[in-house]
Amino acid sequence: MISKGYERKLFDRRAPERHAYIYGLNKNGGRTQTLVLGKEHEYASDVKRAAQVAYAIARSERAVFWLEKERSGTCQVIRASHDGKHLLQALQLPFDDIQATLPQHHMNPLYELLQRSREKHILDAMALSFWNAHTDDAAHVLLDSLEAVVRDIREGWASGGVRKALDTARRRSDKRWKSVKKAEEESFQDCADLLTIRLDLHFHSSSDGYPYAPAVSEDEAYGYIVKFERYLRERHPLVRYMRNMEYGTESGFHFHMLVFLNGSLAQDGVGIAKTMGEHWEWVITEGKGRYFNCNAHKYVKPVLGRIHYSNLVARQALLESAASYLAKTDIWMRYDALGKSFVISRRYKQPYPGGAKRKLWPEAEGGAASA
Repeated sequence: MISKGYERKLFDRRAPERHAYIYGLNKNGGRTQTLVLGKEHEYASDVKRAAQVAYAIARSERAVFWLEKERSGTCQVIRASHDGKHLLQALQLPFDDIQATLPQHHMNPLYELLQRSREKHILDAMALSFWNAHTDDAAHVLLDSLEAVVRDIREGWASGGVRKALDTARRRSDKRWKSVKKAEEESFQDCADLLTIRLDLHFHSSSDGYPYAPAVSEDEAYGYIVKFERYLRERHPLVRYMRNMEYGTESGFHFHMLVFLNGSLAQDGVGIAKTMGEHWEWVITEGKGRYFNCNAHKYVKPVLGRIHYSNLVARQALLESAASYLAKTDIWMRYDALGKSFVISRRYKQPYPGGAKRKLWPEAEGGAASA
């Protein structure tokens, strides 16, 4: 099991940023797309907040709800602690809508515990919106239900089952994160200058479904991404790539890509990312696809573009701002894809100059260092 200190750090990890897009035309008649945070993002953030408050209550023995006389002294009403007020908000989440909007997802075990307890003990979730208006007998009835939820959370945590499930999710997320950091290190071993590209590859929504419907099936989405990966290998000085697949009813099937190119042969990150995105949009998917050029996005710290292996500040920013999204956010929710949702490619030996001559390729052991 993990230490309490590290356990707390898990709950500081950011939630997935689930983007949607609004399309329009600019003043020249060209197509524009605006990045927005829709229901998927809202619900992903809700999952995180619900798990956080469940964790706080599970680890505490303090009273969460209690009865207290009103100032007038005529009747009793419910009072709530700071955590209790957050729990009341979490219990009012639209759990069914979250599941419908983010289907085939494994949610954080504490969120799932909270959902089961709500379904078991809170028959009328609407009553929670005016919880402090209940008095006397009605307050007693609601208090019993709320205390049952608190008891479920604490007993579920004490039993070890939830902690074991959380530890399994933590180990899976940490293993993925270690593999991402190792791939970054190996890529700089293989090539001293890397051009880092971040692309989000999406599909247009079908107009036949309501309210949203994916334009392609999951199998079709996999087929397109395989073609795109082949394109990366054949048309660009590829060092390595990573990608993560996600799905939601707003955004449909989509892929987050982090691509490492030989920086001695490719320098224009924004332009190359645009070329890759347009190839995805018009050649690979024949107009069904769309893309977002993350290299053209203004980050607080420069995290993409050309990075030299000796620039440790830029490398750390790359990991924290671009690569961590692929690995760390799955502690909150993880899409259960038919195939592998997360992939790190093999190391591609490049017959080009400009590599950092610090490591031999396995197949060339005893020979010349790789470029």
